Amino acid sequence: MKRRLRVYRKRRKKKMMVLILVCIVLLGTAAAERMGYLDLEQIISKKQEEVPYQKVSKTEEENTEKYYYQQLTEEQRQVYLEILEGVRNHTEDIYVHDADADETNQIFQKLMKDQPDIFWCDGTATATTHKSTESYTVLKPKYFYTAEESQTMQTEITQAAEKWLADLDADADDYHKILYVYEKIVDEVDYDESAPDNQNIYSVFVNRKSVCAGYSKATQYLLEKLGVFCTYVTGKTTEGGSHAWNLVNVTVIIIMSIQRGEIRYSNRKKEKIRQKSQILRIIGQILAMITCVVMIRNYSRRISRIKICRCHSVERWTVIIM
Repeated sequence: MKRRLRVYRKRRKKKMMVLILVCIVLLGTAAAERMGYLDLEQIISKKQEEVPYQKVSKTEEENTEKYYYQQLTEEQRQVYLEILEGVRNHTEDIYVHDADADETNQIFQKLMKDQPDIFWCDGTATATTHKSTESYTVLKPKYFYTAEESQTMQTEITQAAEKWLADLDADADDYHKILYVYEKIVDEVDYDESAPDNQNIYSVFVNRKSVCAGYSKATQYLLEKLGVFCTYVTGKTTEGGSHAWNLVNVTVIIIMSIQRGEIRYSNRKKEKIRQKSQILRIIGQILAMITCVVMIRNYSRRISRIKICRCHSVERWTVIIM
């Protein structure tokens, strides 16, 4: 009986030892697995936070003459460059460093006004902001043409632009460059609201039919090639319709010889200039006649001969003392 009791106790003790060892192993394994799980979770989290932002190869110096780019903050310029790189590469989803979708869209619109050569999209896009450890926005532009199609069309545009600029005087100053581009586009392109691609430069250089948007972007495109500052401006007409035009920066000294075709103005401005010229001419004639009277009165004894005549070349009265 005692022997059986000792065997029973010994077996029970072994079972307890085994149970304790099993518990220790299980606890250790659970702890190890828990630690491993946390490490894995952190790695996954880090991978999720690695946002595939659009890489930028363009430098800031390439946009120093771009009007709307210069109006942006440093952070917004980074977004501008990311969008520009993505659009030029026809990227479907452009990841940018911006936590505001509306701001991203606004920057995209400014970019489109700065870059007249981008004809394969018109600024239409959707922007979605993602909130996480690091917030960012994904811009999805709408492309009208594939990268291959755009390349072919770009070649056509380049060839046409080079042909148009071939007749420009190599020594032309900024004023005559602007005048040349203006007249060239007006002479070569017809205004047609139904023209395809009329919101971009392809309609101007290839189809030769466009509207104000195409005209203005083509003007900007050519003048930038000639080294003349030019930007694209949009607004409303007096009737409330949408319109586009250009703003250029040029310093010119104008000698008003008023020869036909040398200087051109709009009809409204031309009429104002004509009215002012008439008024100034009349005033000049009156002053000249008064001067004649004074001179005749004061120096009649000294002047042997006085001839008053009208000089038609300058349209004013003069006194010639012989």
